[in-house]
Amino acid sequence: YEIYQCDWSSDVALPIYAELIVRYERVALSVALRHCNNYTNAEDAVQEAFLKAFQNIDQLRDTTRFSSWFLRITERESIRLQTKKCELVSIDETSIPTASTTETLPAGDSLDDDLEQLVQWLGQLPKHEHHMIMLHHLEGLTAQQISARTGQSVGTITKQLSRAMKRLQGWANQKEFTE
Repeated sequence: YEIYQCDWSSDVALPIYAELIVRYERVALSVALRHCNNYTNAEDAVQEAFLKAFQNIDQLRDTTRFSSWFLRITERESIRLQTKKCELVSIDETSIPTASTTETLPAGDSLDDDLEQLVQWLGQLPKHEHHMIMLHHLEGLTAQQISARTGQSVGTITKQLSRAMKRLQGWANQKEFTE
């Protein structure tokens, strides 16, 4: 995916910004969840990462590398935000949900719950498998394209994708069995 050169401070850039958000929001959320302790913090980190990326996009020398550049920003922001929140938040016993308080919470939309669960599972994958899943399923790259980008053999990539999918399927089957 290539980002075209334009005047990033003009109104012409707004649709490009919107397209980048749509394209990278899910993968960035998955990266953020690897470092954040909950979905809300991960969303905050992604929002901060987009803001930093857009503020500093003129520093990106090779526009074909936007994806990796942006995901590095997302990872740094996730770690920064999580560290900051850990320093600021102290937990007292009254703020910990109990069975009686969680029973009264409204049920979330099933699709949103499933998406959040999938994103959490993606965050639990080993880093190399997570990376392959992101490149293949979210960026739409073939094993050959991933090989060209990462320098790994096609066989290694397909093995990592296969292992990641088996893990995800196992977790999904386990969730179905326990429900």
